[in-house]
Amino acid sequence: MNRFAVRCSLLILPSLFAAHAGAQQPPATHVAETSSKEAVPAVPVAPIAPTAQRQLFGTLPVATKSDDARKLVEKAIDQYENVLLEMSVSNAHQAATKDPRFALAYAVWSYSANRTQPAAEALKRAKALAPKATPDEQLLINWMVDVEQGDNLAAIGAMNDLLARFPSDKHVLYLTSEWLYFQQDYGRSRKMMEKILAIDPNFPPALNMLGYSYIETGDPDPAKAVDFLKRYATLEPNQPNPHDSLGEVLRFAGDDQGSLEHYAAALKIITNFFSSQIGLGDTRTLMTGGIRTGDGVGVGFGVIVGVGVAVGVGVGVGVGVGVGVGVAVGVGVGMPPPPGAWISTFIGEPVLKKPTVASVVFGA
Repeated sequence: MNRFAVRCSLLILPSLFAAHAGAQQPPATHVAETSSKEAVPAVPVAPIAPTAQRQLFGTLPVATKSDDARKLVEKAIDQYENVLLEMSVSNAHQAATKDPRFALAYAVWSYSANRTQPAAEALKRAKALAPKATPDEQLLINWMVDVEQGDNLAAIGAMNDLLARFPSDKHVLYLTSEWLYFQQDYGRSRKMMEKILAIDPNFPPALNMLGYSYIETGDPDPAKAVDFLKRYATLEPNQPNPHDSLGEVLRFAGDDQGSLEHYAAALKIITNFFSSQIGLGDTRTLMTGGIRTGDGVGVGFGVIVGVGVAVGVGVGVGVGVGVGVGVAVGVGVGMPPPPGAWISTFIGEPVLKKPTVASVVFGA
């Protein structure tokens, strides 16, 4: 899912992308030696291991002491990357419930919700708790907050710090390259996506975005775009988004029938996958020129009133399947010049074949 939305253009100055290298010093460990007396046998004592810091995806240290909360945030990020936004918000919310002081849980909750319905309170909590997070966790939180607040200059600086610290973390690379893509920095975004595939050739979100990148850039390559998305669909056969993406890209490439088939496949997996519902209706509308004439029969009459104004009343029957404005039985009034025969019409596709009001179009 991408929706080919109009996005804000961003001029990214080369100097802003200078890497700010940082090194994290491992915690020093100290083991005190115990002394023993000859008269008292030494009692074996297990060495005291340093407390292991929990890490997000095994790479990014986080402050939470709850493994459940950490796992829920990992799941929420994975769902965000696969455009399962409602699920992502739900799991990040659960993580914040498990550990109410887990700053990154609130940041991910807010970041995922920002694509649909912003969660202002979650964003506020993320900002308030950020100082208590680990330094590396703060890098990711600060970047997410800057992006949400629309502070692009700050977001660029935070992104550079994050990438300098985690240059080979596929999740960090994906989140930041996706944002660059939305800023229409397609070239740099594509290079980062390709770097992800060099690390993990089967990372589904990168395949998805590369598919779009080869259709939305100045030199589109529809065949290459479809190839990436088919690989994506093969890796995620039980997810709706691969089919939704194929539906969108195929429509852009002129394959309307293929587009309809993939939108329908997405809706078989999740019946209320909103993007595919919209895509299906949009594609059908484009295929029919935006207005469909209902198949059916009707009778009507016209009366001239005043200065050549015709009033007509009629009943028509139309049947269809899809998404949009539906007609089963309609009654309408029209004012055509001159009066004559009429047909019932409806715009778009019917919704659940429910009765509704139809317009009446008159003609000679």
